[in-house]
Amino acid sequence: MRVPKLPVSCIYLVLSFTLAFNNSLSEVIQPTTSDQYDQVEMGLKNNASNFYWINANKTVKKQFLLDQKQLGNSRELFQKYITSLGPEAMLDFLEKKYSHCHGQAHNLGKTLFNNNKNISKSISICGNRCTNACMHGVIGEAFGGQLHQEVTEKMTKYCFQGEMKKWHKPGNCAHGMGHALMMNSNYDLRKSLASCSTFSKGMDYYCASGVYMEYRSKLKKNKPNVKLSKIYPCDKNTDFPAACYRYFMYRIYVAHKWNFYKAVRYCKRLRPHQRRGCFHGIGNMYINNIAKKPSLLKTICKHGNQNDQTLCIEGAIEKLADFNREMAKKACKPLAANNLITCQAAIAGKLYQLNKSSMPLYRPSQ
Repeated sequence: MRVPKLPVSCIYLVLSFTLAFNNSLSEVIQPTTSDQYDQVEMGLKNNASNFYWINANKTVKKQFLLDQKQLGNSRELFQKYITSLGPEAMLDFLEKKYSHCHGQAHNLGKTLFNNNKNISKSISICGNRCTNACMHGVIGEAFGGQLHQEVTEKMTKYCFQGEMKKWHKPGNCAHGMGHALMMNSNYDLRKSLASCSTFSKGMDYYCASGVYMEYRSKLKKNKPNVKLSKIYPCDKNTDFPAACYRYFMYRIYVAHKWNFYKAVRYCKRLRPHQRRGCFHGIGNMYINNIAKKPSLLKTICKHGNQNDQTLCIEGAIEKLADFNREMAKKACKPLAANNLITCQAAIAGKLYQLNKSSMPLYRPSQ
């Protein structure tokens, strides 16, 4: 049987479609790296005034810059200059150099509290700078020396009072407590998650997100002696899966050779609660991509059922709205019906909402 020849115009159209499809696919399968999304995880990007850095002693600043190249953003560096340069000037420096500076400011917060032993004063100095990382360092250091049970008993009350209430949403405080619980338990994941469960609903989820973020940081620095599965720890720890996949979705991508559609198929095979968390992780993976090209949100979060799409959209938009509200609005614009409502609510509430209507979808019992 003789195969008829296609007109040149048809061949051109087929090739053009294939090229366009491949180009769009290549954009989808290159998500934000695990290091990049740490930088925006904690919320609002600060536009540093640079006031304290500009007015600091020039000789001290020059020596600080030389030491910073050798010591990195270590506690040793910050301890050396906590008095002569001051924490505010060092925060100015970090915000100018690292944009969101979340990974760099934890040690500064720890050093700050260790020097003044006053948690309210330390949080007041930190404010929400370096996307709240300074505050998390303060909490980790302040509660790090206490018994695990003592921290658990103080968590809820602490997040709704004083300087913490003034500067941070309760959900953000709960996230910081998750960091502290991990440090206190010697990085016992199950023990820390169990302590998070003593928080009220909503707060428990954000606490778990802090636990998983701290745990991921630990695993990156210290490789375990035992061989872990490619999708650990989300396969072994099934409570609060959205919190787990939010920080470990990159392992699923590695396991599937960074193929977006294979990752989607993996999520679809999971049980409903795990599945929703997995799609939340997908949305979170593409935060920087969507910030650069807002139209990608519709492509990335169109898979799965309505609940899957809801958590995917929130995984991307809640924190995007925290540091780039206009881009978040553009990302929502092509959506329709329930997805548009979800997206607009995510913009309005941003990160750490306690009363969002989707919160039951984050819980193990649903």
